[in-house]
Amino acid sequence: MDRMGKKVASFLFITSGVLFVNGAAAEISAVQGVSNAQEMPIHDFNIEVIDWFVSAEQEQLQEICLYKSDNWEVRPEMTAENALVCAQGADIMGVDETGAGKVTLTVPESQLTVNETFYLFATARDGHNTNFEYSPSAGWAWFKAVASEQEEGKESADFNYDTSVSGLTKQKSAADSSPIVKNSGNTLKTGGYLSDWAQYERKFQLSDIAPSSYDEVIYSFFGICGDRATAGGTVGSTEKSKLVQLSCESLGKPEGAVVSLDHWGSFQTAGAFDPGYQHSDLYEGQLTQEKWQRLNADNVRGLFGELIKLKRENTQVDIGLSIGGWTLSEPYHRVAASPELSQNFANSLIELLDKFTVGNRPLFTSLDIDWEFPGHGGESGAFTPEDGDNFVALLRVLRNTLDDNDYQDIQISSAVGATTAYIEAIGRDNYKALGGSDGLLDKIYLMNYDYWGSFDIGLGHQSNLFGQSVIASSLTGVNSADKAIKLLTSYGVDKSKIMLGVANYARGKQGKLLVDGKPFEATDITKTNVFGTHEDTVVEGYDLFGNMAGQDLRGDNGFNLYTDYDNNADYYYNKNTGVYYSIDTPRTAAMKAKYAKDNGLRGTFVWTIEQDYKGITIDSMNQAYGNELLGSNSFSPTQIQSFTETCGVNLTHTECTALLSQGGPTVYLYEDGDFGGYEIPLFEGEYTQSELMALGMHNDDLSSIRVREGYTARIYENGDFSGWSKEFTQDTPWVGDFENNKTSSIKIMKNNTLTKVKLIAGESLKPVGGEVVKVKVQETDGLVHDISVPLSEYWTRSYRWPMAVAKAINAVGIENVQAGEMNSAGNVSPIASAWRNFVYAPNGTSVSIELSSVTKVKTIVGGELNPVGGDIIEVKVQKADGVIHDISVPVSEYWTRSYRWPMAVAKAINAAGIENVQAGEMNSAGNVSPIASAWRNFVYAPNGTSVSLALK
Repeated sequence: MDRMGKKVASFLFITSGVLFVNGAAAEISAVQGVSNAQEMPIHDFNIEVIDWFVSAEQEQLQEICLYKSDNWEVRPEMTAENALVCAQGADIMGVDETGAGKVTLTVPESQLTVNETFYLFATARDGHNTNFEYSPSAGWAWFKAVASEQEEGKESADFNYDTSVSGLTKQKSAADSSPIVKNSGNTLKTGGYLSDWAQYERKFQLSDIAPSSYDEVIYSFFGICGDRATAGGTVGSTEKSKLVQLSCESLGKPEGAVVSLDHWGSFQTAGAFDPGYQHSDLYEGQLTQEKWQRLNADNVRGLFGELIKLKRENTQVDIGLSIGGWTLSEPYHRVAASPELSQNFANSLIELLDKFTVGNRPLFTSLDIDWEFPGHGGESGAFTPEDGDNFVALLRVLRNTLDDNDYQDIQISSAVGATTAYIEAIGRDNYKALGGSDGLLDKIYLMNYDYWGSFDIGLGHQSNLFGQSVIASSLTGVNSADKAIKLLTSYGVDKSKIMLGVANYARGKQGKLLVDGKPFEATDITKTNVFGTHEDTVVEGYDLFGNMAGQDLRGDNGFNLYTDYDNNADYYYNKNTGVYYSIDTPRTAAMKAKYAKDNGLRGTFVWTIEQDYKGITIDSMNQAYGNELLGSNSFSPTQIQSFTETCGVNLTHTECTALLSQGGPTVYLYEDGDFGGYEIPLFEGEYTQSELMALGMHNDDLSSIRVREGYTARIYENGDFSGWSKEFTQDTPWVGDFENNKTSSIKIMKNNTLTKVKLIAGESLKPVGGEVVKVKVQETDGLVHDISVPLSEYWTRSYRWPMAVAKAINAVGIENVQAGEMNSAGNVSPIASAWRNFVYAPNGTSVSIELSSVTKVKTIVGGELNPVGGDIIEVKVQKADGVIHDISVPVSEYWTRSYRWPMAVAKAINAAGIENVQAGEMNSAGNVSPIASAWRNFVYAPNGTSVSLALK
């Protein structure tokens, strides 16, 4: 069978590493380590041989042998004597409910050598006694046996998620993602931070994800020379600051310069990337100044090598270098305050840009300043009140230095805190200088995560888009991404620069939830550090979704997925142990991508790439943007769509659908005045009296109401939307005595956000027959739509052509843009009028209307000539400057029909390539194409151009 499970014909052919002979219906689809591992302990080296589709018993494999080679392109001798291991028998293959067949073979320890890298080949026989072979299809399909003491997975295999409260799972990453076809109308970006430590315990390799998945990949982190670790500390006083010190000393870098604190991981590890460079001394020990001088894009290994490989595979990807982070930001407040140190900082980045290039341009196309946090301090606690001002000064030095070195196209970004306190610490004026439309930053990575964690007093949400992250009494403050974005834009930040953060990791704590979906009401909160993957209380995404979520993401191993309906946030909770984890799920990741799209942001990004579980987060984001998923090795596009529509087990289908469609409640009803008593969240829609009563609201219960900006709540006296009514468009602490007693039904509507942005005035243009009106619509996100409207003589009247233009604008189907006259119901329709047609669109949309310099100068009418087979049509095109173009069009019998020869003439005119002259029919986009018609082909050219046709 082929990859689609279809039977193959009775002849020999090779496809995807599989040899089929004599009508064989089986195949080896994959040879992989258990759990898709490539490195496994030498004493427990288990290989799975898989046929993804077994449709009959005779297709099951009954004999399999494995062989190894040190080169994936060199076939070993496939004899019984040379086999690593063989298995045979009618029942060696198990077949699951999906039809996938699997045989597991354990390679004897005696056949393996510790740390030897090799490739596996296979021979097999099925129940039809058909023999065939398998060969690896690429150089990345290697295997490696490691010593037993190197085994990282033993603790993982023994970990009991169902009953454990504390400990470390030590799981390895599970990397994959779907290649995409970018939506041509999508300008939104997907980004992700990639940690330099991911390659160690997590065993992550960048090559495991599709090169097209991310628009931006940010390497994290480089340190800064002179790191003192803490406020009042000394250089080299902690493990990390010591590593920075050693790197600076070995490379001879001054204070303020940026350096890798892990030369091995950044530049030398072959496990990450091996260019096959012959000078092996580059990869031994700490780099020296001499080795650093020799290192370049052609010989570097490590994570830098992986990034260079990615850039060569996808030249469009933006690769960034991030400096600082939570543990390496201490020097910033001193470097930014010193012009000398700031210049050292900038000069060292110029050196990196010069040193590592791909295609004569720098590997790094953006530089990310991750200062945690100006004016507030991060792990170091080091800050000054002047940090905000100095942050601007540092970036100004960097920008000027880049420009002076011909790097005007290198972008500057910054990862910024997303709480009110962090934003206010930098300040309004400084944020405008940094993030305004003409600001120093090209993009802003909003760290809208870590809002909540084990450090808090209760349970909460660590990366919520809407609502509250924690209870109001929490010491960390109530935050949300939406709240942070609104504050930043009020400071003058251009929201088209903002990248919205998605957490690929969970933060956890222990407590007792009394009501499903209400984590703020939890009791018995403990100070116990709940289990994590490589760090207490932090479970990485691949670990949670691989071991606690189940195949449908709704829960496994004692955990269930729950959704906080009020705050539109998800969490996993084990009722037996009280262990609770807050994380972004595919649903909330897609919701954030939609929010970015709807609100004109730059895009979304993840912390971190290696924490994603088989690409479910990045694939969910790409799908939400309208990019086409081609499918990964792990999940189909349909499965990803299903994941993004999965809510917690506590919600009904109706409630989940409401969240998916609305993104959050739009109205809250309260029992008491001043927003007290019980609260009922509602979404856009209509609620009868019986529906309100089912939610707990009776006709004398409504006392106060909150209404989200952009919405209207209309309350009615009667339960069927009749009687008196009253509208609320803002938060109201007391609805009124009468309203309190009589409210029985309610409608919630989105306000009409379209405004008049352009009058299509009939007297503004004076078109004549044959002319073209050119319309340009520029949306608030900068996307431009060019529309061409050819006018016949009929449509040239001042009350007609505006109608034609309005129809053409509507025909293009631009989202939230309509043209015509709006009636009382909000419907917009074109009308024959010189002054009643408007363009309705969101504020900030611009529309221009003008006559094109190109007009219809000739109609190629089928009845004008009557050619016969063998005739020649002579075409003369004379431009306004007097230049004449003579074109001969031979006409065969086929082309003599009145609806055919005009098309032939139009094609010949276009083939002549006369500047600004085209022939055919013009569509609304201004494109001209010849068409089989006796009257729809025209010659479009500047005024003053003449065209004549004659038979020869």
